[in-house]
Amino acid sequence: MTDTLKTSVAIQAIGPRGRRRAPSGVRWGSPGVYLLAVILITICITPVLYIIVGGFRTNSQITTDPSGWPAPWEIGNYTDVLGSSEFWTAMVNSTISAVGTTFGAVLLGVMASYVIARYDFGGKAIMYSFFAAGLMFPITVAITPLYLLIRNLGLVNSLAGIILPQIAFALPTTIIIWCRSCGRSRKNLRRQHRSTVPRDSDSSGEW
Repeated sequence: MTDTLKTSVAIQAIGPRGRRRAPSGVRWGSPGVYLLAVILITICITPVLYIIVGGFRTNSQITTDPSGWPAPWEIGNYTDVLGSSEFWTAMVNSTISAVGTTFGAVLLGVMASYVIARYDFGGKAIMYSFFAAGLMFPITVAITPLYLLIRNLGLVNSLAGIILPQIAFALPTTIIIWCRSCGRSRKNLRRQHRSTVPRDSDSSGEW
């Protein structure tokens, strides 16, 4: 019984030492980083605020003093736009186009990048290089042939004629990003599994 008591005392003494202590406080980082972030955010937001404030001015006010404040504030500019049916039609079309493009690019990009990142097959490097080369292809170069292709498919003046080309030009970026993510996910899962399974249970921690 004395040996059992000594063993339990030893385990209780050693156990707390092996635990990692939680950090006592929150690390806020360098003040210079926050200052730089505030400066960059200010640079990005200032033009947007200038456009919003400029919407309360008339054309004569903008011509007379482009950088001045509205005097008086013309609220009717926004009420006229929000009350028109053309604005809401454009808003709905833009929303459908954005959602459709995002869904299509993510869906197709995830399927393609999963195969490229997880499987070994002939021409894998060539296929990846093909998608990487798509990042260097500007959309302005393809305007004329793209319009002819859309016209031949009968997609002119339709949302599909906007969504499909945007999906095609968004696929290279999506595939490059997801290839790296899918390649690292398996390593992270293995590392997480090995860290949670006890190593002394018949070596089941090795995977």
